[in-house]
Amino acid sequence: LASLLQVLGNRHRRDEQLETARAMLEEALAIARALPADAPIWPPASQVTASVLQTLGLVKLDQRDRSTFETLKEALALREAGVAEQPHDVMLRSELGAVLHTLAQMNVAQAQDELALQRLDRAITEQRRVVAAMPTFVQGHDYLRNHLTLRGTQLARLGRADDLQANAEELAAMRTDPSALRSAARHFLRLATLRETSPPATGTPLDAETCRARALQ
Repeated sequence: LASLLQVLGNRHRRDEQLETARAMLEEALAIARALPADAPIWPPASQVTASVLQTLGLVKLDQRDRSTFETLKEALALREAGVAEQPHDVMLRSELGAVLHTLAQMNVAQAQDELALQRLDRAITEQRRVVAAMPTFVQGHDYLRNHLTLRGTQLARLGRADDLQANAEELAAMRTDPSALRSAARHFLRLATLRETSPPATGTPLDAETCRARALQ
């Protein structure tokens, strides 16, 4: 029931029916918290709670609620504990990356750019481990693309051209993912603007003209 309410709550969130979404998720959270810690279910009760907390955190973030951080902080602690207990479970590790991504979104909204990048870097590290362990795991690839996309946007805002280039190159290497290629193109165009104002010296950095050409590939 908790999982079903979470799915419904997330659907209402996507439809921007935030109050309805929050009510459903708070009900789901109460049910999840009432599950015995040793309940014979998978994922474990703690991870059911973490999943609901993460979705509730997204709703609170949309509402700009001041309790967003505490909600996501609890979700992060539960995800970290889950990965520590089951280090080879790719789903749990992937979801750890997801909650780090959500925290980074909160940091972006609060103009905490450096903290956002730190959390995205960690999310990317976790998701790369997931993809390496199970190359066919679609969620791992999708989440990795999302982490890189948000990270690239932040790097462009901060004017970090060299890091942005490496980020765009990694997205561009995802040749079968149209969303990744679109993000790579946008980042190469942002990089071109940065290179116009601060051209590379020597070595591997791309110049503005090459960046624009890469965006069209």
